[in-house]
Amino acid sequence: APKADAGATGAGSADKSKTATTATKKPSAGSTTADAKKPQATSNCKVWTASYGGSKALIIKAVNKGVTNYTVLDVNAGREKSEASAYIKAYAKGGKTVGTFASPEKALKQAFQLCPEG
Repeated sequence: APKADAGATGAGSADKSKTATTATKKPSAGSTTADAKKPQATSNCKVWTASYGGSKALIIKAVNKGVTNYTVLDVNAGREKSEASAYIKAYAKGGKTVGTFASPEKALKQAFQLCPEG
């Protein structure tokens, strides 16, 4: 393949023109969705808080309509699994616990590291 590219200089120039045209159309055209999804991956998330009143915290990750939601859920010691399960069932369908923390503050800090623009 490298030899074909080197010999087809004219084709390489034509490809560059197409790339420039595609780049110009990128914001308005849906044909380059793969490229458009990359920037959205970091900005297409939100951080939420919820509480059962406990002093421990979990981060629950769930994706809804293309938006990744990270919920910092305050839970009671010894009831982490049941409270997380109840929250996921009611509010974060298909969600998963991605971290357990000794305090809500530590969990919130981690959630914003996962989703800086949340």
